[in-house]
Amino acid sequence: MEVKGFDRLSPNGMNYSMMDDLDLNQILWILAGAFLLLGAGAALAGHRRNRRRDVDRPGLVPWQLIEILSFFLAFGAGMLALRL
Repeated sequence: MEVKGFDRLSPNGMNYSMMDDLDLNQILWILAGAFLLLGAGAALAGHRRNRRRDVDRPGLVPWQLIEILSFFLAFGAGMLALRL
């Protein structure tokens, strides 16, 4: 999708668009990988919270919810990528 009068040029002077080279299948795999990384980071953060020394320090981020949702979304994006 190009907007008239708003061309983006690369350093060598050629026109390009950010999403021209990626199809939907590739974008879904990228999303699945990103959600897996987010889930792994949330699992690590939850593990660190459970093993903290000062039990009286409250945590504000629901790491377990973020972990479950991100793994679920990664699974969904992977299934869609396999299906397409």
